[in-house]
Amino acid sequence: MLLNPTGDLWDNIHREPHFYTVARWEPGKMPDFNATLQVDTAKRICYPFLIDQSGILWSGSVGYGLRKYNSVNNRFATHIRGKSVRLIIPAPDHEIFWLDYSYQCRNLKDSQAAVNAFREIPSVTQIDNFIIDKNRDYWIKSDNSGYYKYSRAVNLLKPYPAINPEQTFGFKQPFLEDSKGDIWFSGQDGNISLLNVATDKISRFNINNITAKPLITSIYEDKQGSFWVGTETGMARLVFPNGMGSAPVIQWFYNDNSTRNSLNYNHVSCFLDDPAEPEKYLWVSTKGGGLNRLDKTNGIFIHITAKNGLPDDVVYGVLADEDGNIWGSTNKGIFCMTSSGSQPASWTFRNFTKADGLQDDEFNTGAFAKLPDGLLAFGGVNGINIFNPKAILAASFSPNVFITSILVNNQPVAPGDATALLKNTIEQSDHITLTYLQDILTLEFSALDFTAPERNKYRYQLVGIDKDWVESDSRRTATYLHLPSGEYTFKVQGSNSQGIWSDKTAELKITVLPPWWKTWWAYLAYILAIGIAIRFYLKFKVNKAKLKAQLEYEQEEAKRIKELDSIKTQLYTNITHEFRTPLTVILGMARQVTANPSDHFDKGMDMIVRNGENLLNLVNELLDLSKLESGKMTLQFTNGDLISFLRYIVESFQSLAASQNKQFHFLSDVDELTVAFDGRKCGRSLPTFFPMP
Repeated sequence: MLLNPTGDLWDNIHREPHFYTVARWEPGKMPDFNATLQVDTAKRICYPFLIDQSGILWSGSVGYGLRKYNSVNNRFATHIRGKSVRLIIPAPDHEIFWLDYSYQCRNLKDSQAAVNAFREIPSVTQIDNFIIDKNRDYWIKSDNSGYYKYSRAVNLLKPYPAINPEQTFGFKQPFLEDSKGDIWFSGQDGNISLLNVATDKISRFNINNITAKPLITSIYEDKQGSFWVGTETGMARLVFPNGMGSAPVIQWFYNDNSTRNSLNYNHVSCFLDDPAEPEKYLWVSTKGGGLNRLDKTNGIFIHITAKNGLPDDVVYGVLADEDGNIWGSTNKGIFCMTSSGSQPASWTFRNFTKADGLQDDEFNTGAFAKLPDGLLAFGGVNGINIFNPKAILAASFSPNVFITSILVNNQPVAPGDATALLKNTIEQSDHITLTYLQDILTLEFSALDFTAPERNKYRYQLVGIDKDWVESDSRRTATYLHLPSGEYTFKVQGSNSQGIWSDKTAELKITVLPPWWKTWWAYLAYILAIGIAIRFYLKFKVNKAKLKAQLEYEQEEAKRIKELDSIKTQLYTNITHEFRTPLTVILGMARQVTANPSDHFDKGMDMIVRNGENLLNLVNELLDLSKLESGKMTLQFTNGDLISFLRYIVESFQSLAASQNKQFHFLSDVDELTVAFDGRKCGRSLPTFFPMP
C-alpha cells in the first residue's frame, strides 16, 4: 500500500522518493514517510492503485510489474521475528514469556520484547523450561544448575536439588501444575517427580514399560482428574487409586497395525479435552499421524489426518477457543477444526499459512498457549503469532468465480475462431453448442481471491452427468469425454484462501448436438422407412396368403373336377350298359315282330314299350345330371308318407342282401311321417347310402 502525505503535484508524486512502503510498517509504530525506497529514484515506477474486495492492494509500475500487498494479514499479529520459539508461557499482567532454542528466555508485554526476562536472577542461565503456578511462583529448570523456585514478587530464588536427580539436558521435557497445585517434573527414561507444594514433599515414580524407556513429550490432566503422559513411543493413562504420592495404575496405548481403532502414530505431542464432551473424549496430537480422538469409555481411537482436511499429519500443539473450535499448529501452518456434531462427517477445517500473515508455515513443538483474555498464541521458526480466533473466523471475503478458459479436443477456443463456439469471451458467454465430433471438453475456472490463490479450493458439477459435486481441491480444471447428446449445465463453486466456500456459482449451459443419424429428422426418416417396410411386408403376407388360398382352392377344385370326371365316366359307363340292355331287347323284339308279326306282336310290343320307358328314364337321368351341373335342377314335391316310401325302397334290397348273407332292416321311431318330398329324386339317391358290393 503506497501513501502520499506530501500533497505534491501528480507529475512529482509518481516518483518513488515520495512514497512509503507498508512492508516496513510494524503495528504500534508511526510510519516514517520520509524514508526513501531502496530503488533507483530516477525511475518512475508507481501509478494509482486500487484495493479489491479481498483487501489486496494492487499498484501498477513502470518497469517493475504489478505490485500486490495483502492489507488483511495483520489479523495474525507476529512478534519477535527472527526467533525460533519453542515454549510460550502466559503470565499475569498481560505478560507472555517465551523460550527459544538458544536458551534465551524473554518476556513480551505491550508488544515489546525484553532482552532478558529474568534479569533479576542472572545466576540462572541456560533455562530449559519453566511454568508459573497459581501463586505466581516460577518453577524453573536450568540445564546448568537444576531446578529452582523463583518468587518474583520478593525476588527470592530457591533451589530444589532433590527434584529428579536423573534430569535430562537439552530435551526440554514438560512440566505440569495439576488441579491440586502439585507440580509434575518429567525426567529421563520415564521418570517423573511429583512435588507437593504445600508440604514441599517430593515423590517419584516411573512409567517405563517392559520394552522401552520412554522420552516424555507431554503431561496433561483431564477434566475427570486422570493424568495422561505422551511419549515418543506411545501414551499412558495414570490413575492414583490410593491418592497422590502412591504408585499409579498405568494403562498404555500404542499403535497396533492389527487394530484399526488403535493410536495411529506413537509419537504424541500434546493432549486436549474435547470442548463439547470432555468427560468422554480426549484429543491426542501426534507428530506423524495427525489428530487422534480417544473415546475414554472404550479405548477406541478415531483418526483425523491430511486426508480429512488437516494441512499436515505433523501436529505440534492443539488449543480450544471460547467457542469450542480446535486450533492446532503444524509444519504447514495453522488449522482450525469446527464441528457441528461428534462424528467426523460434521468436522470442517480452515487452514492458514504464511500467505495469511503467519510468521511462517513451520511451527514448533510445545510452542502454544491460550492467553487469559482468550487470545491464542503459537510459536514457530520466525516468531510468535497471537490472534483473536473470533476475528480470524469472522465472515470473510466471498470471491466471484469465473470459467476462464475452454478447450475442445485439447485445443483452446477463442471468440470467432474456426470452431465458432464463442462469439464473446468465455467469461461473457452463458451457453455453448458442441457437435458430436467435439467430444473432449475441458473447462478451466478460477476464484478471484488473490490472497493465496494456491489455497483456493473448487468443486464442480455437470448437471446431467455428475450426481453430486466433484471436489477438486486446488485443481482448476474439469474434463469430460464423449458426452452423450443433450442439454447440460456446468456449475462451479470456489472458496477463498481460508477454505470458506463462496456463495457465488458460475454456470455454463452446454448443448451437445447428436450425429446426423440421431437427429429428429433422421428418426422421422427411420419411422417412415419402417412404416413402408411394414406395409410392404403386410401386403406381401396378404398376397402370399391369397395365393396360397387360391392355390389350395384350385388344387381342391382340380381334385373335385377329377373326382367328378371319374364319377361322370363311371356314370356314363353304367348308363351305356343300361342303354345297351333295353336297346338290345328292343332291337331283338323288333326283328322278331318284323319276322313273325302274328306270333310276337303283342308280347314284343309290350317289351319294346317297357324297354323304351327304361331308355326314357335313363335319358331323364342324364338330363337331371346336366341340370345338376348347371344348377337348374328343381324338385317336384308331393305330399306322402315318407316312412312307407323309405320302407318300400329298403325292402327292394332285401333279396340282394339275402343273396350276400347280410341282414338288412329298416327301423323307424315313428310309424308314419307325412311330408312333402320328391319321391323320384329320393328313389335315385337313397340307394347310394346303402352300397352293396
